[in-house]
Amino acid sequence: MPMEVRTDSVRLVPPPHSIRFERVREGKRYRFADGYLVPIDSTESFVESDIEMKPRVLSSTTVPTPPGSVIPAGGVPFVVLVAKDGHLLGVEPLEAPRGSIYDPHLIDAAESSIERWRFSPALAHGQAVPDYLVVQARFGPTG
Repeated sequence: MPMEVRTDSVRLVPPPHSIRFERVREGKRYRFADGYLVPIDSTESFVESDIEMKPRVLSSTTVPTPPGSVIPAGGVPFVVLVAKDGHLLGVEPLEAPRGSIYDPHLIDAAESSIERWRFSPALAHGQAVPDYLVVQARFGPTG
């Protein structure tokens, strides 16, 4: 860690450039983005803080509530991975509060619904890039 030592203080000197955090796993390259691994095609010339606009949901659907399921207040949160062309790369449910477990039927129904949603990609330096977004699956009448 670079430091500047003075007679009365020590100052940390910021590195001269940002460091990109990437990982290659099973032949696929990923970028670390706030704790999530976002699939990328090749090394990127930006870091997460360069993202000017996160992905957005262009259209979504309400999920029919599976029979016998209890809907959590506010729906079920998911992390969606959105490609630079806006298509969905992946969807993962977020952990339920206080360690409780979401009804697996709710998760399956929500994932199926989210796979039909449409997204716009994130932008960094004016270019479309892959990134993540946290969404809430909302439930409607029993289906």
